[in-house]
Amino acid sequence: MARKIPLGINIISIIILISGIVSLLAGVVMLGLYFATPVIPDGLSFMTYLSPVILILGIILMIFAIFRFIVFSALRKGRKWAYVLVLVIEILSLLVALINIIMGNYAVTLSLLISAIIVSYLIFSKKVRRYYNV
Repeated sequence: MARKIPLGINIISIIILISGIVSLLAGVVMLGLYFATPVIPDGLSFMTYLSPVILILGIILMIFAIFRFIVFSALRKGRKWAYVLVLVIEILSLLVALINIIMGNYAVTLSLLISAIIVSYLIFSKKVRRYYNV
């Protein structure tokens, strides 16, 4: 019998999937911009300098998208490494948001709240701990 995926894990994994789709689309747009950039034979333009950056960003975004798809799948399959990875990333996100708030950047308050909810859920939910055998 297959184990039932906890609701919160479904929500977290779907958020990761959506961010992967957004990263993939952004990467495709960046690569499209790179290949659509005209070559200027006689002069240099702003795009001449920006073009390699666009290519590199597009590739990085697509790699992040693939990584997110893998984490999405692993979370849903109950892989402990995915649980630990998401927990570590959310704790780091929580700390970064907290530092930003201490420095006066209150725009990250929502990020702090979301990370705190996710960390609390991953640590304190008995269903989640049972699902990942932690």
